[in-house]
Amino acid sequence: MDATRRLVIAHEGRGRMNPLGFTAVNGLVDALALRPGARVLELCCGKADALVEVVSWSPGVSGVGVDRVEALLAAGRAAADREGVGDRVQLQQGDARDTVRSARGLHVVLCIGARPWGSLEDAVQALLPTLRPGGRLVLGGEYRSGPVPPGWIDFLDGEDDRRDLADSLGVGAAAGLDLEYWAVASPQELDAYEGETLRACLSWARSHASDPAAEGLALSARRWRDAWLRHGRDNAGYFLASWRKP
Repeated sequence: MDATRRLVIAHEGRGRMNPLGFTAVNGLVDALALRPGARVLELCCGKADALVEVVSWSPGVSGVGVDRVEALLAAGRAAADREGVGDRVQLQQGDARDTVRSARGLHVVLCIGARPWGSLEDAVQALLPTLRPGGRLVLGGEYRSGPVPPGWIDFLDGEDDRRDLADSLGVGAAAGLDLEYWAVASPQELDAYEGETLRACLSWARSHASDPAAEGLALSARRWRDAWLRHGRDNAGYFLASWRKP
């Protein structure tokens, strides 16, 4: 099964596509304190849950979300309509890297959980020109919260480039950005997210038993569960942060 199809299945029926809870996103909204007329862009937005929440709690603010997966965008449009902000949220299919080439003068740019530019430093450099002076860059993603056992590195085939929280949040300083807000997912929120992802995959596999991909999806979901509980859980972390452009 390709990664995009698995992503859609794993988040079926769920509004949020990461382990961040209401407190983290609500705190971000308060920290941004956007005024009417502000323009927000969310890249690799998925279901645009962060964008919808920012706009719904910020009167007069509008936003655009860009993602490559139409199924996720459709779910985001439905969520925006339910929140009564469908007229202020536009979700469009496209590539984030193409979008930033022409985006300028924005008040807020968000990219949470995705890394189309590679490193955090590369993301900062790519997104910085899109912001107006005083604009905010919002990034989110995984960080290393403790020692990483060899078993986790082996499970990931040697690929684990996560940093600790301080290093993750320090990427803006080199670009002249001022860190204004950060929050992290709690261990309970991380457990809940992993459990919901597992159940969504297993439920789909059971209800689509005749699909050639069902058995493989269930197997990979159980393998991830076992490895995460044994090797990954104690060093897992997820952050949300906002930096201000001078």
